[in-house]
Amino acid sequence: MGVSLMVGRMEILVVIGTVSEAFGVEPARLRVSRRHGNEARSAAIYLARQEIDTAVGAIRAYFSGVSAAAISKAVARVKTRRAEDRVWDLRLAELSEHPRTSGNCPKG
Repeated sequence: MGVSLMVGRMEILVVIGTVSEAFGVEPARLRVSRRHGNEARSAAIYLARQEIDTAVGAIRAYFSGVSAAAISKAVARVKTRRAEDRVWDLRLAELSEHPRTSGNCPKG
């Protein structure tokens, strides 16, 4: 595994820990694809890509090979919802400001 993918994976693990804790779901649930309404998964993909600029390849690897197009669509949906839903916007802002930093995972 290349250095950039290893760093990307550690960044994603920080996001996964933060999001799963905030949404009260098991980290494994964030990896489940093709389930509409999985807000925690959408939040994790958005935060990994937009807030800590994780490489698409690392996101794809963690989220079971989700396509680059699906990542872009997920990010766009979250951006739109943030613009329209103040509660959702505040929740994601809080998550991006306070990532969980346990273990050896660096803050993205």
